[in-house]
Parts: sequence; C-alpha cells; structure tokens
Amino acid sequence: MSRIYVVDTSYLLELYDVPGASSDECVARIKSLFGKGVQDGCSFFVTIGCILEVGNHIADVRSGRQRRKLAIRLKDDVTGSVNEGRPWVVLPPQGLEELVSLLDVFPDRFAGPLRLGLVDAQVIEEARRLKGKHGSLGAVVHIWTKDSTLKGHEPDHEKDAYLG
Repeated sequence: MSRIYVVDTSYLLELYDVPGASSDECVARIKSLFGKGVQDGCSFFVTIGCILEVGNHIADVRSGRQRRKLAIRLKDDVTGSVNEGRPWVVLPPQGLEELVSLLDVFPDRFAGPLRLGLVDAQVIEEARRLKGKHGSLGAVVHIWTKDSTLKGHEPDHEKDAYLG
C-alpha cells in the first residue's frame, strides 16, 4: 500500500527549523517522520501556497546569516522538486486554472463555514484530488499538519497522527 502525504506549512516550518516558528521537540519528531517516510518510499506533495508561507516565515528570521541559509535551502529544495520530484512534488504544477477553481468554492466551502484560509483550502483540495487519482490503486492520502482542523479534512484517517 502506498502512502501519499500532502505537507502543510506547519510541518515544513519544523522540517526547516525556522526560528520563532518551530520547537526542538517538534523539529526532531517531524524530521524523524520524514526520514521514515523516505525510507518507506512514501510520496510527498507540497502546495505552492505552503512554499510561499514558509518563505514569508523565513523572511522574518532575525539573523541575516540564518535567514539567507534557510532561503537558499528552500530555493534548492523547490528547484530540486520542480526538476527531479525530490524531496517532494510541488502542487499544482498545471497552472492558474486550479487557483480559479479553488477560488470558486472558497467562500462557501472553506472561508464561511469552516473558517479555513486559502492555503488550507488548497491543501485539502489537493489531498482530495490525489485520493481520487491514486485511491483506486490502494494509496492512502494524509495531510501532514499540526492544525487539527485541517487534519480533520484529510481523505484517509492517519492513526497516531502527530499534531505537535
């Protein structure tokens, strides 16, 4: 059975150990989860919205040297993802049509009733899309996040999920 993880900003901030947005305990646990996932052959997907949010947090790091180091790491990871699909796949790769489609359902499906932001809505919709595409092949799709509300919308319930 293959496992697919759509990775939210909160997990990426811990993976990158962004000062002011991460904790030692969460960094260690989430790095361990990623390591195990890589070892098990899991697939990781990150939305463009999450990448932009991580970049915003990196820009707030006080130390210029550390800020630059994190920004280069993010750039290298995204470049590797776009060119080689590693360490993750960037979603959506198709273009702006998905954004327009997401904005169509955002007011009534996410912002109004659930009070979820646009990036969270994108994570949920991409996880659902991946489930529709790979679910018939036996894949399970989870959202890796520290946000319990967002986690509640993943296609497949993850036993022993880590919410930090």
